[in-house]
Amino acid sequence: MPNVRLAARSINVVVVLDGGNTLDALAPLQHIEARIPFTVTAGGRTLTMDFPPRAVRRAYTALEEHGPENCVVLIRGKLGPNDTLTEAGLTAQVKPHKPAAAEPASAA
Repeated sequence: MPNVRLAARSINVVVVLDGGNTLDALAPLQHIEARIPFTVTAGGRTLTMDFPPRAVRRAYTALEEHGPENCVVLIRGKLGPNDTLTEAGLTAQVKPHKPAAAEPASAA
């Protein structure tokens, strides 16, 4: 089979974080006004990025209001040189609630 070679404009990365650990890590950062540097380790790699304080406050608020078990915390960005994420964003999204299983109708 031939080897197909393509050139990409960028490599987009999505990192899924544990809600409980993220809530604990974001708690002391609520009053910082400058961009906040982050380091995330996953799969034997260490990624570095920074976020605006507003994104950190929003993620923390969502985690606190809905609980870490009900949220998915995501980091999205473009992989840059030296394992840096550029144009990185931090979000905490509330998981959709699963409807309760309907009880089977009883035979009348």
